[in-house]
Amino acid sequence: MSGAGDEEEQQKQLSLRWETKEHWPDLRKEFGVSKSGAAMILSLVTADDWVTYSRRWQHYCAPRRYQNPLYTYRRVVRAADYLDAQGLIYHAKREPGQRGWQSAMKATPELIERTNRIITAPLVIAKPAEVIVLRDKDRMPINYEETDFTYRAREEIEMINDALASIELWGCLRAPVRRIFNANFTRGGRMYAIEGAWQTMTKTDRLRIRIANEPVVEVDYATLHPALLYAEVGKYAPVDTYRLDGWPRKLTKIALNTLINAPNIHSARLAIAHHPAMSEVAESGSQEALRAASKLIADIKRVHAPIAHLFHKGKGLELQRRDSDMGVKVMLILRQAGIPVLPIHDSFLVPASKADFLEEAMWEVACEIGLDEIKFGRRSLQEWGT
Repeated sequence: MSGAGDEEEQQKQLSLRWETKEHWPDLRKEFGVSKSGAAMILSLVTADDWVTYSRRWQHYCAPRRYQNPLYTYRRVVRAADYLDAQGLIYHAKREPGQRGWQSAMKATPELIERTNRIITAPLVIAKPAEVIVLRDKDRMPINYEETDFTYRAREEIEMINDALASIELWGCLRAPVRRIFNANFTRGGRMYAIEGAWQTMTKTDRLRIRIANEPVVEVDYATLHPALLYAEVGKYAPVDTYRLDGWPRKLTKIALNTLINAPNIHSARLAIAHHPAMSEVAESGSQEALRAASKLIADIKRVHAPIAHLFHKGKGLELQRRDSDMGVKVMLILRQAGIPVLPIHDSFLVPASKADFLEEAMWEVACEIGLDEIKFGRRSLQEWGT
């Protein structure tokens, strides 16, 4: 395999991303593969590139709740060796102990051609083994004790995924979502679509999606995290949270959100000074930019004095837990009303005819936690002039 090692950093990790139920009988008849082999074939022929995988059994030792029964050491390695022996993949096999390297494989033209010939039904992204994910500081999934919250959260996400599975969707992949928490269940918790799907598309491409054969509208909560901090201290946020005399609004927005998320003032100052938006004021990363960042921080603290004591304390993930709870409630309200909706953290995509209903649901949820003056933003292709 020429160049596989050089390109390893750019290669994709093997992910058994597609449901195999409808396709395994045909793939087994055509290639004689196991169910894991069928899932690997679907992943390989849709990757259009080298895909890495591990031949170390330790790689497959995730907590049981996250384990895909098809994705085990024995099944993956056996299937890879079988496909190799059949001449259906290009294979760079690395034996255990070669540190810094993983094995890699790529579908041959024959495998792609034969698979495309027999697969007629659309591919569907596979449901995850676990929809409530807890990660450690290294972003690795870890086990956790079940509580009333985890049982309820799992049930809610499964209801949301049932609704997502029935959406008539054009322009992007249909996918289930998971809630991902960080270190504990008070941090994070946002809904992430498997494989990214609509969430990782550009804003313009996302607005080209059609739901139920309608163009879409995206509605978001404006300045949500600052508004949540103001609600925490029993006050309302300013009408334009990011307006600060003498400073570009784009830079002020970045600086305020950096102050909310940063773990300390030094990291906040550096991040603001080095951000490309600083170039409107000074050369990013220069001593002048550092001085400007310090002055901007002081001005923001003056204007936002009621919440300044909450800055640079790493509040971002705590606020994500709050906005994720809001997002789940909005999704369940629309599910109950039979309205198809795609979640994008603090915004949502719906058919254009349902935008008013969505905004009403978002306002209802916001009012429950004291955000009755929250503002909303709407985006559509027509409004963007595209």
